[in-house]
Amino acid sequence: MMSLPPSHGSDEAHTPSLETLGRIASFAAHDLNNLLQAILMNLEIALDSPSAAPPALEQAISAIRMAQNLTSRMQAVSSSDSACTETFDLVAALRDGYPFLRTVVPLRIAVTLDLPETRLGIRANPATLQQMLLNLILNAAEAIGEREGSIRIVVREGAAGEAWLEVEDDGCGMDEATLDNAFEPFHTTKGAGRGLGLGSVHNDTQAAGGEIFLESRVDVGTRVRIRFPRVADIHSQPAREPRMLQQAPKDRRILVVEDDPFACQALAKTLGRMGYSPFYSPSGEGALDLLRTVGGFRVALLDLSLPGSIDGFALIDSIRLQVPGILVVAMSGCGRLYALEGFTGDPPDGFLQKPFSGASLLAELRRLEPFGRRRMDEDHGSRPASIASEIDAPGGRP
Repeated sequence: MMSLPPSHGSDEAHTPSLETLGRIASFAAHDLNNLLQAILMNLEIALDSPSAAPPALEQAISAIRMAQNLTSRMQAVSSSDSACTETFDLVAALRDGYPFLRTVVPLRIAVTLDLPETRLGIRANPATLQQMLLNLILNAAEAIGEREGSIRIVVREGAAGEAWLEVEDDGCGMDEATLDNAFEPFHTTKGAGRGLGLGSVHNDTQAAGGEIFLESRVDVGTRVRIRFPRVADIHSQPAREPRMLQQAPKDRRILVVEDDPFACQALAKTLGRMGYSPFYSPSGEGALDLLRTVGGFRVALLDLSLPGSIDGFALIDSIRLQVPGILVVAMSGCGRLYALEGFTGDPPDGFLQKPFSGASLLAELRRLEPFGRRRMDEDHGSRPASIASEIDAPGGRP
């Protein structure tokens, strides 16, 4: 079993170049657009329905805090400033956040939580802790891939009274070369456009005064261990994340593929209020699983920047092969021309640039409805794979 303790270099050694800052800004813009998407739709829900306002506003506030944390990270890259922190119970934070974390992992992967009975106070940024956990959970799920597997989340008290957080998976593991570079900010085995990954988790751990240790073995799995200094007085706890709304009638199913959980929850709630039945996947692999196991989808709403081996472009082609009659609506923080640059397949039937309002989403879905009905009535073998050109042609809009 190979293990790697965190490195401690000088501030000068970690001073980023202008090129690196530009890359960080690009990643941050992607994440910020997702958060703005969640904020916008939750505020719309609160304005339209007073009864739904409290949970929608709570979710908007959570997304705002995540955005604050993101900007704090950007500042930390170019200075020694650290993000605002709170004192809270790590055990309670994991217990409350587990149902939310469970939604980002395919059902074929078992996720178990092992918590002590005692309270373990730490001082950190609650939003940062949640993002760290999401990064670790998604990394673990991607390492497991298409097969069944397991992820184990453990919180325990150390021999010296410190608090330990561990995330262990039985995925593909890492070889020594990958392990040596795992904490580099942009070292990744994912596709382009992804976040900061383990490098971000490493930096956030150090900002909280902790240490991170990584153990991995090829074809066996990976374990990430994070040690937090324990704090005696616990003053506050992170708020419980709202759950997704109940699904609407089955004949209005929409497949939503979005790896950002805040943006996805806002989309799911908004679609539910419109009378649709949203099914959520954080990855292309999970989306194809839902198409096979659930079925009945008439529309696929997908982000073009996705984790794993199936990015948004590949997913469009795979969805159309699996469900020829489905309508595909792509989402991106970039404009349509830039977002679809280099895509050689049939373009998506619809496109939404983030952040977009619920009214824009509904207008796009209604615009596509006549074409969707016609697709269902036509023979799949004689129908063209994409109607984007027909829709965009003069007079083609319903």
